[in-house]
Amino acid sequence: MTSAQILLSRELGQHLSGMENLFFQIEHPSRLMTICSLWEFQRQLDMTLVTKALADLCSQHPRFALVPKYGTPLETPIWCRPPQNWSYKDHIVVHTLAKPTLACLQDYMANQYAIPFAPNQPLWQLHYITGLAGGRTAILWKAHHSLSDGIGCMLSVFSSTTSFNHEAQLNQFHQRLQQSRQKAAAAQERQKAAAAATAASTQDHGDHQSIFMVALGGLWSFFVFLVSWVVSVGEWMRRVADQVIHDLSDVAVLVMPLLFRRTGAHALMYDGAQPTSKRIAWTPDMSFSDVRAIQHAFSLRKPPHEATGWERVWRSFARRVSSPRHRQHCTLNDIMVLVFCRAFRKYLQQYHADTSLLSKVRIVVPLSFRHPLDASMANKVTGDMVEIDITDNCSNHAFLHFIHRRMMTIKRSILPYIVYHVITQRILRYFPFLVPPRFWQNMYTNLPHAIITNISGPQERITFAGEPIERFCALPPQPGKSSISVGLVSYGGDKINVAMLTDDHPEYKDLAHRLCDLFYSEFNALVAEASKIS
Repeated sequence: MTSAQILLSRELGQHLSGMENLFFQIEHPSRLMTICSLWEFQRQLDMTLVTKALADLCSQHPRFALVPKYGTPLETPIWCRPPQNWSYKDHIVVHTLAKPTLACLQDYMANQYAIPFAPNQPLWQLHYITGLAGGRTAILWKAHHSLSDGIGCMLSVFSSTTSFNHEAQLNQFHQRLQQSRQKAAAAQERQKAAAAATAASTQDHGDHQSIFMVALGGLWSFFVFLVSWVVSVGEWMRRVADQVIHDLSDVAVLVMPLLFRRTGAHALMYDGAQPTSKRIAWTPDMSFSDVRAIQHAFSLRKPPHEATGWERVWRSFARRVSSPRHRQHCTLNDIMVLVFCRAFRKYLQQYHADTSLLSKVRIVVPLSFRHPLDASMANKVTGDMVEIDITDNCSNHAFLHFIHRRMMTIKRSILPYIVYHVITQRILRYFPFLVPPRFWQNMYTNLPHAIITNISGPQERITFAGEPIERFCALPPQPGKSSISVGLVSYGGDKINVAMLTDDHPEYKDLAHRLCDLFYSEFNALVAEASKIS
């Protein structure tokens, strides 16, 4: 028995997990649970190499050759063989664009995204697109979320069909982890050596110092210890308060629709049914070095040129009494959420007549339960929703610090852990009928304005069918009516791309394109501000 047959036998007949089955039960014809990704190439691809890559994909990852069937109210579906005449070549679609324009490519991608998968076929497709300007080509991947989460799909497709070497990536991860540990150990050794030298110097000169100076030094050390303890306790109490408020608001979000059977007003909500047609757009590639510049410039709560004299004195003292882990360091997610909120606010001000609902934006943030070395095909993800006030015209420093605090409460919350491990993977695995009916689902899915997912792509240039991938973008499923699907991808070492998917509704015409343009301009404005501070 070959390794591919062993893998197939392990998957065949296995029940879908609670999370995988949940993606089937909450799927709506107007908001499909589809993950899609677009790869662009400079030249045409050899179709012989493409079909060989797909054969390797299906043999190494059997879920691409299986179909979920036979679900009951008390059991989730099981992975079954496809029809006898099935071939992986049936999932290849070749299309030539009518016009060699970016708009035509985005329209084709949006049209294909809105088409559901055949229920008796494996839940994926590959579209080979030609007719782009300059002889370029593209590959559009589509896969149902029940196959795996975005990280699992990306790693499986990359490791099976491209030059991406997952083992080399793991070795690099181990090396970076070992280097960070060695740096931390070296820093601790330097601190111990400095403390020992200070103690020795104090002992050598102790006889020459007066009793008053020795007592004054002891009082100063006690004062520094006391202030550092007060700062640590205050920081801990603030975090606890933020966490309690966030968890209670999450519980309120879950309970309020059940009690009142309605959701709150939505800044992008419209009357009528949600259309099945979508709009897709993406930004030009942005530089990760610009993100690092923003992180360096906005690491403090207030820039030095805005701080008062007393704030400078306190900051100098606080650096002595606080540990490095208490200092604020914004992440890539924090920066992108800030840019999205600025772009969303500007869109409502420029294109939306009614600004009465311009107050808060609710964003779903996916949370992965994967180990960094886990590359399996599985859904190990859940999400939490963060509510951000966008009415205050505060500085980017203050806004970024506020977003960082809100994002940290999501990471520390125990509710996503309970939802994933207890509710979906345990209760809904054995009692699928407990999933709320459609009208209750709509109350929850219509709450968020957007979902923002962050996927770390290959950091080295990789090839597919012998051709290097020049551009890479990805999109998660749309959470609800009128909501925005935002896919953030970092790849190629220094490239970042943001793609957006929205409803194709006349009340919000070209929403995806306008938001992408505003997002790109707001990001560049933030980079310019960071360069002035630095």
